[in-house]
Amino acid sequence: MDKTLGQHWLVDLATLEEIVQIGQLRKQDLVIEIGPGTGNLTKLLSKAARQVIAIEVDPRLIKGLLDLNLKNVTVIEKSILKVDLNQYQDYKIIANIPYYLTSKLIRQLGQLKTKPTRVVLLVQREIAQRLTAQPGKLSILGLTAQFFWDIELGPIVEPYKFDPAPKVYSQLVILTPRKDKEELQDPEELFRLIRLGYSSKRKTLFNNLKWNKSWSNDQLRHILQSNDIALNIRPQELSLQQWLNLIKYWS
Repeated sequence: MDKTLGQHWLVDLATLEEIVQIGQLRKQDLVIEIGPGTGNLTKLLSKAARQVIAIEVDPRLIKGLLDLNLKNVTVIEKSILKVDLNQYQDYKIIANIPYYLTSKLIRQLGQLKTKPTRVVLLVQREIAQRLTAQPGKLSILGLTAQFFWDIELGPIVEPYKFDPAPKVYSQLVILTPRKDKEELQDPEELFRLIRLGYSSKRKTLFNNLKWNKSWSNDQLRHILQSNDIALNIRPQELSLQQWLNLIKYWS
């Protein structure tokens, strides 16, 4: 077991079964499991779904997964960050993912053209809280996730239910694509603006954004005041809708 990969295997059967239940799997479903590891969850998914695609980056675990001899499970040895998920249609994602991978994965899933209909992730509890944070504690990760997804928090999972036990609590998060999402011609422009706004959390939004050469300082003051945004506000205090209002002025 390689702790550098952030591997903590969930071994509690009741929690594994609860994950499958939260996934709302049907017999005709295609489900992609990220980081199947020793196959504890894979075995349950194979019974609930039509087909399971298990994506595992650690070559030492592949043989054990193949030895399970699950006929409706296809094992792919590759990092999920290098898999083109746009090749799949009408699928769900269920995973107990390594903590280090969470932020990158959620950004990647949000930018897919063919998004999964449901995503169930077991993540570090702190990450779950960041995903659902409200203005005052909003991070770039939270804004990104909330732009693309409706997010629901599931049960908290105690460390003793893993092997080895992590030092932190975990929590299930459920993501479903937002149906009321504001359509932008280039969503990446929104995230460029947000990254600029967050370039220094200790500074005000005005001081961070004034480096944008598209706006003079006078224009920036006018834009913020026109959107009822105080000049001394900090980036984490803005709502997603306020960022969406600001992007309309972005050049």
